[in-house]
Amino acid sequence: MQFDWKHPTVAMLGAYQPWTEDDTKTFCELVKKTKQVVIWVQEADKDVKRPMDFIFVRDNIQNELQHLGFNHEEEYVIQPVPYVTEFHAQRKGEYTTTAD
Repeated sequence: MQFDWKHPTVAMLGAYQPWTEDDTKTFCELVKKTKQVVIWVQEADKDVKRPMDFIFVRDNIQNELQHLGFNHEEEYVIQPVPYVTEFHAQRKGEYTTTAD
């Protein structure tokens, strides 16, 4: 099964430094909703809070999810995004938001 860019998808947004057991648990719950998840990794200045680069974070997430049988580019994709501080949806009702 290939990741379907036109299929409804759940998005996770965070720095994921580190990717935690709670993140894995959240992913497992979310992938059940739409069968695929996009993981948006926020990039920011490499300060004390976020010293790792995107490639390191991506590889760490892929390793954790691979151990559970999830395949990158199938059940999920990982993308870098800017340091997002606000999200605007084009139309009301198309999206729901949740926060931990």
